[in-house]
Amino acid sequence: MIKDKNFYGKKNYYEKFRQSIKTLLGSVLFLKLFGEENNCVAQVDTSQKSQLQNSNSYVLAVGEKGNHRLNTLNKVYGSFSQNLIKRIKLLKSMKVLSLGCGNGNMEVWLAEQVGPEGDITAIDISQDQLNIAKERAKENGIENIKFLQGDASKINYENQFDLVYTRFMLVHLPLPQQAVKQMCKALKPGGVILCEEMINSWTFSYPDNPELNRAVKLINSIGDKRNVDYDFGLKLYSLFYKQTLKNIQINISNPVFSRGEEKELLALSIIESKDNYIKEKLIDESEINQMIKELFRIVGDESTILGLAPLVQVYAYK
Repeated sequence: MIKDKNFYGKKNYYEKFRQSIKTLLGSVLFLKLFGEENNCVAQVDTSQKSQLQNSNSYVLAVGEKGNHRLNTLNKVYGSFSQNLIKRIKLLKSMKVLSLGCGNGNMEVWLAEQVGPEGDITAIDISQDQLNIAKERAKENGIENIKFLQGDASKINYENQFDLVYTRFMLVHLPLPQQAVKQMCKALKPGGVILCEEMINSWTFSYPDNPELNRAVKLINSIGDKRNVDYDFGLKLYSLFYKQTLKNIQINISNPVFSRGEEKELLALSIIESKDNYIKEKLIDESEINQMIKELFRIVGDESTILGLAPLVQVYAYK
């Protein structure tokens, strides 16, 4: 368990972490299982359930309660995304469509790359996510992003964008092929489509940990229940191949950590989805509390490496 208030070498990390987690979670089992001075977490307060997106296929939190996880996710995967987009050579004045924009981390960066001469159209189904994204853009002095609420599989653009981008959206859709078809339609001739998805079942730790392995299987099990595929990264290249696209490229990056707040990502995801796992009778409350406790023990154990879900990046030209 994490007991050092200066853990990760950041002076105020301990208090910042406690406050962000308390925003997400209730405190009853937090105190019961870990005590007042431990910053591990145990339970989502069922009296303060997060509002989910307008689809029961999405099991994670949105808005403020999902913000800490999404920021952590961007710390894990953001550099992989940015490095590939730089290789694709996103230029000033380009028009970009970003689907499933979440809290806007990547969209702010994309807006900086295309400059004021370019523009970003960012779409998400959750207004709560968009509110945070808009505030992020405002705080960064970004004015060339248009935020829209909508369903990514029902967009109706044609030959309008130089880059159409999404990260970790298709895994949450029962029919991801519909979204990809619309994304291709939205591209200008010569434009680039880039999708980034995960392979959840390739998550690992060393030494091997039974609770972590169970957590990985739990995530895939609720995906089966909700008719989505959290290993969709494996199918992404094949889906591109079925479209009318040119020069399809694939890259896989595997983030591995021995320390740092990036290690929390799996635990945060389990916490946000906890009520859904119990509702689907995939696990009982005492079992998932023990799982979360063990996942946070791994976070604080620098002798254990954690390999998070690989990022599969597939891009192609129209």
